[in-house]
Amino acid sequence: MLKTMNRSPLKHVEKNLAFSTDGKVSAVYEVDGFEYDHQDESTKKVYYRNQLALFTHQEYDIHLLVIPRTTNSDEILDEHISTLKGPMAPTGRFLFKKVKEYLRNAAIAKENMEYRFFVLVQLNMEQKERQIRNPVVETWKFMKKVREGFAETAQNISGMNVTDILEEEIENYLEVEDVLFSQVRGAFHNTRRAKPSTTRFLFHHNFKRGMKELNRDQNWKVGSTVTLKNEEGKAVKVRRPDLQEMVHLTDTVIDESPGRSLILERQNEEGEIETSHVAFLAVKDMPEISAFPGGEWIYRIQSHSLKFPVEMSIRAYHLENQMVTQKLSNSELELNDQRQQAMVGGRTTDLTIDRKARGVKIVKDRFETTGAPGYELSVLFCVYAEDEKTLKSRVNTLITEYRKMKIELVNPYGEQLAYFYEFLPGSKRYNTDFKLFVEPGVLAMGMFGATTQIGDNQGFYIGKTKKLNRPVFVRPELAAKALDNIVTAFESLSVMFAGQTGKGKSFLMNLLAFWIVMSGGRAFIIDPKGDRTRWPELLPGFNEDTLQVWTLGKDKKDAGCLDPFRISATIEDAKSLALEILTFLSDVGLEDIRYDYLYKAIERVAKKEDACLTLVRKELEEMKKEPNLLPTELARLNALTNRLATLEGIQLGDLLFGRPGQDYRVLSLERPLQVLQIQHLRIPKSEEKNESVTDKLSRSILIALAAFGKSLMHSDRSIFKVYLQDEASSILKNKEGAASSDKIIREGRYHNIGLYLGTQNASDYQSENKEVANVGMKFCFALKYDKEAEEMLRYYNLPVTEENILMLRQLRRGEALFQDIFGRTAVVEIDPVFQELKTAFDSSTKTDEERAQQLA
Repeated sequence: MLKTMNRSPLKHVEKNLAFSTDGKVSAVYEVDGFEYDHQDESTKKVYYRNQLALFTHQEYDIHLLVIPRTTNSDEILDEHISTLKGPMAPTGRFLFKKVKEYLRNAAIAKENMEYRFFVLVQLNMEQKERQIRNPVVETWKFMKKVREGFAETAQNISGMNVTDILEEEIENYLEVEDVLFSQVRGAFHNTRRAKPSTTRFLFHHNFKRGMKELNRDQNWKVGSTVTLKNEEGKAVKVRRPDLQEMVHLTDTVIDESPGRSLILERQNEEGEIETSHVAFLAVKDMPEISAFPGGEWIYRIQSHSLKFPVEMSIRAYHLENQMVTQKLSNSELELNDQRQQAMVGGRTTDLTIDRKARGVKIVKDRFETTGAPGYELSVLFCVYAEDEKTLKSRVNTLITEYRKMKIELVNPYGEQLAYFYEFLPGSKRYNTDFKLFVEPGVLAMGMFGATTQIGDNQGFYIGKTKKLNRPVFVRPELAAKALDNIVTAFESLSVMFAGQTGKGKSFLMNLLAFWIVMSGGRAFIIDPKGDRTRWPELLPGFNEDTLQVWTLGKDKKDAGCLDPFRISATIEDAKSLALEILTFLSDVGLEDIRYDYLYKAIERVAKKEDACLTLVRKELEEMKKEPNLLPTELARLNALTNRLATLEGIQLGDLLFGRPGQDYRVLSLERPLQVLQIQHLRIPKSEEKNESVTDKLSRSILIALAAFGKSLMHSDRSIFKVYLQDEASSILKNKEGAASSDKIIREGRYHNIGLYLGTQNASDYQSENKEVANVGMKFCFALKYDKEAEEMLRYYNLPVTEENILMLRQLRRGEALFQDIFGRTAVVEIDPVFQELKTAFDSSTKTDEERAQQLA
């Protein structure tokens, strides 16, 4: 059997088409995994029916591949450390290396698996594995070929090689593929055509399982276009495959000597020799009829019991109903013969034979009733490890796990190399000993594409999954990267945090901001509760230039620090902001003559060296001296200047009204971490009608802070920035705050900035322009009431079930329901790693002595 195996069955890749050396052509698709655990039964049935429709109505042979992208925590953090730059880079490198050590020693899964799903559909129907062939028709086809000649194409073109492919033939296959693509997307909505680099990965991956992952060549091409002439002298374009390139991908030594496993050995790009132990298992027996829900046998490889990577290859050969019923009839006859032979010999029939006979009759009746097609399956599993002992343990664990589902796996001696090649895209079936005949529902109930993966599998560590105890990594700026190999459900850089007070909401916001800054980003935090006052003394690695906690209104130098002329990015922005604030504080409308005076005064002040709002009032005072001023206009000007003079002397007002020659501090656009606390700030809700002077000044300060947020947004695009608003409920219900939030969320992707909003519940996210519904990552901590949980589930686009409501209400402190930028959801336990961070971010009333007692 070994002599018939083809080490390199793939000869050419064109777009998402894979051409095999035996003439078969397959369309290759990648399916993005979908969240499954938190869906209700009706949603799961929709997934099942969609897949059932595909497997029932399509008529092609299919090859399904489930491939885990395995990276360990060290690799993820090493990659992240290599990207660090900026003033916090030295501290960041030190801390992330400490995180690496922590994860090595922690009781957390060491391998992070992101399962990827691929569908390969064989397009040329004449090469189907199982066909009903009429002898008369086949003879007629043969005689027709004899009359017309076997050399209709290739031999009629001068200089065409046996392996060359007509460009016209490729175009014809692409037309067929276009129709098929719609069918596949009907079952798997997030499906995309595989790029040549993806098909290359699928092929090359087999020869380096368990070894260092190679960088993908996104521009990889195999073969070239050649123009030849046919017998009529017309130019014909053909693709000439580069067979040597495909053979180069197989550059691995394969040792079969272990018998029930293989040893792979190859030299990596650094010249080091890498070794991996690989074992293959085949499904010997499984249920022929679907049992859904509960029979998700493909999804099972992501079980909490399997903490190691498992690959699957499912070759599903389409059988017409007539062929299925004929095979089942033959099976009935064989079993009856065995019974009769036993009776003739005076022996009792084996109970296994009776059980199989009953099963065959049930399946046959079902196929005869439904008229549905069937599939002949070859189902293979692959596990790998660094040593033989670990590999054997994993093989036994996998067999035990599937035995629970009444699926029998075997690890046969001497078949390992054959199974190795069956995994290859473009290859054929070598597993002929274990043929499985099933109805389409068995494929559908496997739940191909369902995933437990959560997070980005790159960036920094934030915690672990509650169910599988796997580390969770996020890269907060990833949603805006638009990388070719990453398709996200959400493209916003903004993040939502919700939950009861004291459950960990602010803690996680602080933790993310800290790691973002350590990764080279910048964070600006509005702290309404004063929880972050002690950060300069508690947080490691910062100094006055890199961290500032600022309580506005506490120091004389704070006066004038929020003056529009001092916080705006440009003079035009300053003029616009000054006009907006002064007209709002003075109740001046567009039709009011005072609006014109304010506009003129601001224009004049903007040209001065030390422009500020106090100079605007003084400019208005000068206008009162103009000779042609009417008494009514003078009265209006007097009222306006008096109002502004009053506001200058009120608490909060002195923050907005700068004075010439002041010694003032300003917010920095370059400091890595800034925390802003504002004394006496009151944030009124938008529906409040009778506003006090403090309310108006508070709203004006929000307008000024929004302007700073805009300046921050327009600063260096190469640096990721976050604008963090804790206790954001009032901000979102305030007109100015809502408008500011919407702007950052809407435009943040382009400017590389995210808005981080912390509030109690999903109902708080009712912004003017509804932009907050479009945030990227979402974290929800424990909720108190059923109604709150229902609102949050709708916000997450998850089913409102008793189980999900109870889950949200019973989350423990530090646990959050996390939805990542891919739309996947899981409960994660937040882990700060360092005690220093835990202390700094703790917003409880515990004293230092009480904390020390806890640690003792």
